[in-house]
Amino acid sequence: MEEITQRQKLLLLNLIQEYIQKPKPVSSFMLFKKIKGIFSPATIRNEMVCLTKKGYLKKDFFSSGRKPTDKAYRFFVDCVSENLNKKKFSLKGEELNFSFNENIFSLIRETTKRLVFFTNLFTLSFLKEEEIIFKEGWKKISHFPEFKEKNFLEELARFSDDFENLFDKVFEKVEENSFDLRVYIGKENPFGSFRHLAFFSSVFPLPSNKKSFFLLVGPKRINYEKSIFWLKTFRDFFKEKYDKSR
Repeated sequence: MEEITQRQKLLLLNLIQEYIQKPKPVSSFMLFKKIKGIFSPATIRNEMVCLTKKGYLKKDFFSSGRKPTDKAYRFFVDCVSENLNKKKFSLKGEELNFSFNENIFSLIRETTKRLVFFTNLFTLSFLKEEEIIFKEGWKKISHFPEFKEKNFLEELARFSDDFENLFDKVFEKVEENSFDLRVYIGKENPFGSFRHLAFFSSVFPLPSNKKSFFLLVGPKRINYEKSIFWLKTFRDFFKEKYDKSR
């Protein structure tokens, strides 16, 4: 990935945060207000031009503000992940009213619902051996502005319908990485042609040495920090409770 300066990094991260909060192109003046005048509007404009040439930003037409590209989102996710990896989070079952028992199906269904509650994303989970799939979150994700966009809605519906056919392929991709948390943005995803979607995936250990795969799906303009935080927090909690290899 092409190197960017510390100033460009600061501007890029703030621009992405602004675009995630408000789904419209970000102008140099909007960015000037967000960073509270650290740099002049002229400096910001010049740096935005440089970031566009480097492939981190794009614009719909000549006089519009800028939007982040997939390359920018990847840069943002890497920065967020690095910061979160330096922190240790704890999740207590009783705080979330979890009823942990040996009923794996109830456990997975409840966990899927809780991930939807905390992330507002469409969430899928499955048990490979039993070939059981849970899907939750259509109502939550329908509140995203992107839900009204034809390309996003068509891809999301197609992925949901095809998920059963991707069953083995998806699990093999993530099982190789044990309990790693993976984020796929647009064309990065290993599941097929879904360039308008973002995916967050991980495998959780379960009672009786079983595993379950969890996948969160949403638009690329999304709160990556919150989504990564909750998936990581739940994953770490399950690892502490059920991973016998620790």
